Amino acid sequence: IYEAIYESDFRRQWDKMWLVMETCRQEPELDAELIRCIIKAPIGVSNREFLQRRRMLINEPEERMSMIHMESIELPEYPTARRCVRAHTFISGYVIRQVSDNPIKTTVTIISQLDLKGLLPKTLVNMASAKAPADWTKALVKGCFKLMKEKYPERFPHLVGVKNLKAW
Repeated sequence: IYEAIYESDFRRQWDKMWLVMETCRQEPELDAELIRCIIKAPIGVSNREFLQRRRMLINEPEERMSMIHMESIELPEYPTARRCVRAHTFISGYVIRQVSDNPIKTTVTIISQLDLKGLLPKTLVNMASAKAPADWTKALVKGCFKLMKEKYPERFPHLVGVKNLKAW
């Protein structure tokens, strides 16, 4: 799950809301990286761009947990992209915790407090707020199955050849 969420190249395969998701630079002194993401907006609304500092705590063995934390950062060398509105992330992140081994079960806790800035129709905000989390979760599950089948077939041989996830 961590890999499906964190790895930008793979995430763009299953998370269709992002037009751009790229690492701008590493910040080893902060154990972080600077990322830029652009969310595709509906017609008539400007796309939203995020410039964020992302930190990771990977595989805490005693907790069997990984965390990803993001917050906005403003730097003059990274101006807002053309035809975008720079959104603000107060806090965003994931806590991914394995809760059992056999069968493998994992919980994902998501937090997101954003200000999308600019003018947005209230009906659009309400519709997206109600629908987006469920759609994203379904896409994440499909992305995880795809990652397990393609990258780790030796660990998940029972998934090789499975085309329809509804069987699971």
